[in-house]
Amino acid sequence: MKKLLVLLMVLAFVAPALADDTLDLSGTMRVRAWNINNSNYTDADTADLNYWDQRLRIQGVISPADGVKAVFRIDLSEDTWGGNNWAGSRYDANVKGVNYSALADLAEEGVGSEAEAAKAVNSTLGGIFGDNENGGEIQVDRAYLDVTKGIFNIKAGQQYMGLGNNFAYDNNTTGLQITLNTPVTVRVGYSKEDEDQSNKMLEEALSDAFISGIKVPQYGTKTNLSDAEGYEDLDRYFIDLGYKTDAFAVNVFYAMQQDGLDDGDEPTLLGAMAKFNVGPAAVMGEFNMFGGQNGDVDYVGMQFIGDVSMKFSDALTAGVNLIYSSGEDEADEEKITKFAGAFGSAAYSDLGPFNTDIMPLGGDDVFDPAGTNSGAMGAGIYANFTVMPGLTLNGQYVYLTAAEDGTDNRADGFDSGYVIAVGALYTLTDNATLAAEYLMADWDTIEDADIEALNCLVARIEVAF
Repeated sequence: MKKLLVLLMVLAFVAPALADDTLDLSGTMRVRAWNINNSNYTDADTADLNYWDQRLRIQGVISPADGVKAVFRIDLSEDTWGGNNWAGSRYDANVKGVNYSALADLAEEGVGSEAEAAKAVNSTLGGIFGDNENGGEIQVDRAYLDVTKGIFNIKAGQQYMGLGNNFAYDNNTTGLQITLNTPVTVRVGYSKEDEDQSNKMLEEALSDAFISGIKVPQYGTKTNLSDAEGYEDLDRYFIDLGYKTDAFAVNVFYAMQQDGLDDGDEPTLLGAMAKFNVGPAAVMGEFNMFGGQNGDVDYVGMQFIGDVSMKFSDALTAGVNLIYSSGEDEADEEKITKFAGAFGSAAYSDLGPFNTDIMPLGGDDVFDPAGTNSGAMGAGIYANFTVMPGLTLNGQYVYLTAAEDGTDNRADGFDSGYVIAVGALYTLTDNATLAAEYLMADWDTIEDADIEALNCLVARIEVAF
């Protein structure tokens, strides 16, 4: 609570001191209600979820001079109502401090079985996860400088970096972006993903000691700023070339990750995206190809999505999309659909008012449903219809089949499936909206395992300012 009060006091004193044209504040406040049946497709009692959550997001842009900005975005009290981590947030921010020495001792001593490992880890949880009531009242998403001089722009700090439609490369991180606004726009990016990777080394040691599935938070410990053995950095680089006219826009991009550890995690991405109009139809297409390696495992994957939409009247817009993503069934190869994780800025399995909030096919979305390396191919249709001023209805249907059997959980691997969703967005008053959506997803496995359909009903009230 102290951090929240401090922030409010700072805003209260600073905002009046700045001229109206110097500080620009905007944001949203939302409250959502969720009812989800079979959230993990198992029909278990624990898979039925009912809860409320909320988030207050504030963005500020400070412009002390022409072409000079300082930008920040913060989330306040983002959590589930009444949750054990109510003081925390989605980034494990209620971690009081990590007892690395206790975990390291466990990893060094080892254990005889997973049951013993679980018992040993549970005995140290008090030292791993604390009860810091101040933990998650403030989450800083972005804080960066934005300076423009002629055709040159630089952004430095904690910021968003995306490529294409922001699915294959979708990163909120610390680093630099430099853009040259010539006829062919050139954008290069660098990000520091991990300064010492000590948490990764400890996770691997714990895994070797049969203590698997433990994610060691990066909070509460001192960062090693050297590049000594065991503390090597993890960096990412990209280049994005873009050309745009009134008729079309095209981007070609490449990204890579450099891991200082031996046999490190080093994926690569080569992609292209184009947008153009054909008469009244708007066309978009994006292609991504992944490579690189993680130790002895090669990263592979090709994916494509094409979308054609048309405005049939002032009230009705409809579209179709085509999806293809290669599968992989070789044990020494791993299919990936995005570049080393994602921030969650894009999703194709739900294009309604809760886009990116619901991922019914898993984190790999339509490109690898259920995450079994099977890939996918299929198509979807969607439509938005304005019934009257202030009320819009939407609907979507996506059907997919596997491109390969896949290498993970082959018997339970994805064979075919669909997502159907209907929703509504209603303007209650200026700057206040009410949204609701019903979504159902179901899929079949390669060997007809018993998979129960997922059903989700969600509602949201939101105020923008």
